[in-house]
Amino acid sequence: MQLILHVGLPKTATTTIQQVMDNLKPALIRKGVLYPGTTRSQMQLVRRMLFARTEKMTGPGSLGEAMALVADEVRKVLPQRIVLSCERMILMSPGAVQRMQRAIAAWLPQVQEVRVLAYVRDPVDWATSLCQQRLKMGTTRLAEFEADPWPLGLEEMLGKYVDRYGLDAVTLRHLRPDQLVNGSVVDDFLAVIGLPGFAIPGAPLTLNRSLTLHGAQIADVVAELVPRGRRQGGRKRMYRQMLQEIGGPRFVLPQEVQARILAASAADRDYVRGQWGVNLRTETMQEPDDPGLETAVVRERAQALIDEVERRAAGRGV
Repeated sequence: MQLILHVGLPKTATTTIQQVMDNLKPALIRKGVLYPGTTRSQMQLVRRMLFARTEKMTGPGSLGEAMALVADEVRKVLPQRIVLSCERMILMSPGAVQRMQRAIAAWLPQVQEVRVLAYVRDPVDWATSLCQQRLKMGTTRLAEFEADPWPLGLEEMLGKYVDRYGLDAVTLRHLRPDQLVNGSVVDDFLAVIGLPGFAIPGAPLTLNRSLTLHGAQIADVVAELVPRGRRQGGRKRMYRQMLQEIGGPRFVLPQEVQARILAASAADRDYVRGQWGVNLRTETMQEPDDPGLETAVVRERAQALIDEVERRAAGRGV
């Protein structure tokens, strides 16, 4: 029996992959692949692996409780492959990765091989997507991100899995259409887990749409007025959806910021090329001719969006 740990990385279509795995679970089981529980329960499992105290606990909230549920499902299904998918795994400390290894050995003795799967993107495209995510969530202002636009450390993130399982056990895929099976990350993922050509009914949804330039400007002011900590209940989703619906030209980071991204990512590019032969490209994006909205207009539209979110939230009682 083989266990595949899909560890992310951030902004590499992980949510889309997880939605497909949730929706196709019965069909996957018929093909010998088990996606235990749900994406939500897998996230809870990984959270319990993060802290040493949960490993020693018993009963509700313990790592053992979560692993027992996975083990029960494995015994019932007896799959050829088990797939766990959670971006939080890439953020684990080396100690947490070791705890996960111990838990797998203790609760899933049928597993004879563990493999690790991660996707990477070209730096400028990747950082631009990360910037948009943080703006939509209200965690970072645009100027703050532009000052430090490469928040990734691929050697640190991936190295702990290489150290624990060996380089041959870690598969790194380049999230670029010409590098993916059929140009699709879902088709590519299914092929990697042993299901090439697996038919998917309908097209996977695009769950996190990109911001436009105008959307990013408005999101930046909304992040100032209503940071993430003040987006309780369903408001977080409302803000994200409404910001994604704002029209306008493509959002592109300034050329000087793109140059900093390429400089800061040089060590990471060297690392993945040296370890896996993956060549991350250093192409930049052309900034649009559109100068964007005027400051007064941005603030007016940001306040209108905030008012609309509050109106909707009040109407839904959230």
